[in-house]
Amino acid sequence: MDQAGTGTGNSTAEIPASLTLSELGAGRTASVVCLDGGRGFREKMNGMGLFPGTEITVVHTSGNGGMMLISIGSSRLMVGHQMAERILMREVI
Repeated sequence: MDQAGTGTGNSTAEIPASLTLSELGAGRTASVVCLDGGRGFREKMNGMGLFPGTEITVVHTSGNGGMMLISIGSSRLMVGHQMAERILMREVI
Protein backbone atom coordinates (compact mmCIF):
# COMPACT_ATOMS: atom_id res chain seq x y z
CA MET A 1 0.00 0.00 0.00
CA ASP A 2 1.33 3.46 -0.84
CA GLN A 3 1.23 6.57 1.34
CA ALA A 4 -2.05 7.66 -0.24
CA GLY A 5 -3.70 4.57 1.24
CA THR A 6 -4.30 2.82 -2.05
CA GLY A 7 -3.20 -0.67 -2.84
CA THR A 8 -4.01 -3.82 -4.66
CA GLY A 9 -4.94 -7.30 -3.59
CA ASN A 10 -7.64 -8.76 -1.39
CA SER A 11 -6.34 -7.70 2.01
CA THR A 12 -9.19 -7.13 4.45
CA ALA A 13 -7.27 -4.09 5.76
CA GLU A 14 -8.18 -2.35 2.50
CA ILE A 15 -11.92 -3.11 2.73
CA PRO A 16 -13.96 -0.16 4.07
CA ALA A 17 -15.97 -2.28 6.50
CA SER A 18 -16.65 -1.16 10.01
CA LEU A 19 -17.57 -4.48 11.62
CA THR A 20 -18.17 -8.19 11.18
CA LEU A 21 -21.56 -9.88 11.15
CA SER A 22 -20.79 -11.35 14.59
CA GLU A 23 -20.61 -7.81 16.02
CA LEU A 24 -24.12 -6.86 14.96
CA GLY A 25 -26.87 -7.03 17.53
CA ALA A 26 -30.48 -8.10 17.05
CA GLY A 27 -32.50 -5.67 14.96
CA ARG A 28 -29.48 -4.14 13.20
CA THR A 29 -29.17 -4.15 9.42
CA ALA A 30 -25.97 -4.09 7.37
CA SER A 31 -24.75 -4.98 3.90
CA VAL A 32 -22.05 -7.50 3.10
CA VAL A 33 -18.76 -5.89 2.05
CA CYS A 34 -16.54 -8.96 1.79
CA LEU A 35 -16.49 -12.67 2.55
CA ASP A 36 -13.11 -13.17 4.23
CA GLY A 37 -12.24 -16.75 3.44
CA GLY A 38 -11.15 -19.21 0.83
CA ARG A 39 -13.02 -20.42 -2.19
CA GLY A 40 -14.95 -23.07 -0.27
CA PHE A 41 -16.15 -20.57 2.33
CA ARG A 42 -17.21 -18.06 -0.33
CA GLU A 43 -19.04 -20.74 -2.31
CA LYS A 44 -20.87 -21.92 0.82
CA MET A 45 -21.91 -18.35 1.67
CA ASN A 46 -22.96 -17.68 -1.95
CA GLY A 47 -25.09 -20.84 -1.82
CA MET A 48 -26.85 -19.39 1.23
CA GLY A 49 -27.53 -16.15 -0.65
CA LEU A 50 -24.70 -14.10 0.87
CA PHE A 51 -22.86 -11.97 -1.67
CA PRO A 52 -21.13 -8.58 -1.43
CA GLY A 53 -23.93 -6.01 -1.41
CA THR A 54 -26.49 -8.33 0.20
CA GLU A 55 -28.45 -6.58 2.94
CA ILE A 56 -28.81 -8.63 6.14
CA THR A 57 -30.89 -8.02 9.26
CA VAL A 58 -29.96 -9.79 12.49
CA VAL A 59 -33.12 -11.30 13.94
CA HIS A 60 -31.64 -12.99 17.03
CA THR A 61 -28.26 -13.74 18.59
CA SER A 62 -27.70 -16.41 21.20
CA GLY A 63 -24.87 -14.59 22.92
CA ASN A 64 -21.12 -14.51 22.64
CA GLY A 65 -19.90 -17.35 20.44
CA GLY A 66 -23.33 -18.75 19.65
CA MET A 67 -25.55 -18.96 16.60
CA MET A 68 -27.14 -15.99 14.86
CA LEU A 69 -30.51 -15.94 13.11
CA ILE A 70 -30.33 -13.57 10.15
CA SER A 71 -32.84 -12.40 7.59
CA ILE A 72 -32.06 -11.94 3.90
CA GLY A 73 -35.19 -10.69 2.19
CA SER A 74 -37.93 -13.16 3.10
CA SER A 75 -35.44 -15.94 4.01
CA ARG A 76 -34.07 -16.68 7.46
CA LEU A 77 -30.77 -18.48 8.06
CA MET A 78 -28.71 -19.63 11.03
CA VAL A 79 -25.05 -18.66 10.92
CA GLY A 80 -22.39 -19.85 13.38
CA HIS A 81 -20.19 -17.36 15.23
CA GLN A 82 -16.98 -18.43 13.46
CA MET A 83 -18.60 -17.93 10.06
CA ALA A 84 -20.10 -14.60 11.13
CA GLU A 85 -16.64 -13.35 12.13
CA ARG A 86 -15.50 -13.82 8.52
CA ILE A 87 -18.34 -11.80 6.95
CA LEU A 88 -17.34 -8.15 6.81
CA MET A 89 -20.23 -5.68 6.93
CA ARG A 90 -21.10 -2.02 6.54
CA GLU A 91 -24.02 -0.91 8.68
CA VAL A 92 -27.06 0.48 6.85
CA ILE A 93 -28.26 3.75 8.29
